[in-house]
Order: sequence, then C-alpha cells, then structure tokens
Amino acid sequence: MVTYAIKPQLEAWGYEVKLVEFSEGLFLERSYDFINWVVVKSADVDQPFAKDVVAAYNSAEFKAYAAKCFAGYKLPQAWTTVQ
Repeated sequence: MVTYAIKPQLEAWGYEVKLVEFSEGLFLERSYDFINWVVVKSADVDQPFAKDVVAAYNSAEFKAYAAKCFAGYKLPQAWTTVQ
C-alpha cells in the first residue's frame, strides 16, 4: 500500500497512484502497532502551546476527522472513555 506521504512524489514522477482503504488491504497489520506520540519537555507541559495541542487533539472536530480518515484503525482509548 502506498502511504499518503509518498503519493504526491510518485504522481510527480508520472505514476498513477490509487490509495486503498485500510480495511481493503490484502493483509491488515494490527493498527495498534503504530502509535503517534506528541511529546513536550516536562518544563513546557504547562505552556499555552502544549495545552493548545492537547485541546486540539482531543477536540470533537479532530476525533470526527480521525474517525473518517482512519476508519479501521485503533483510536486512542481515552476518546471512548466517558469522563
């Protein structure tokens, strides 16, 4: 499967690239093997930019975007926990 990161470059070289939905792959790797981390220095944890990133990541808008664009992937457990 061609990842989104290299698709534009392949197309620039003249290749026709068709992305396959995650759930349609010939072999599905466990999505929980791939984790995106956002980290900051502990000294910066209370800085406004760090709080803004956390708020954006946990926003309803981003959750909806992730559910739409990454269907079939395992999403953060905290997103499904009622608080």
